[in-house]
Amino acid sequence: MPFFENGWVVILGGLYKYIKAVFLNGKPFKKNFITQEDINAGGVLKIVASAVAVKISNTENWISNLEK
Repeated sequence: MPFFENGWVVILGGLYKYIKAVFLNGKPFKKNFITQEDINAGGVLKIVASAVAVKISNTENWISNLEK
């Protein structure tokens, strides 16, 4: 059961260990990373968890500059 601590939702244990969907301010968030600018802008980040792994996603993958 989640509980709230200083504005954060904390989920303890359970079967829901996979991320099914993410929304930022009610809109689908399609990146698999969040930038400092996203955090500074504020808003509501909603993470929908799942007990089953998501096999196909349409997220924008982050590639490190170190890998180029």
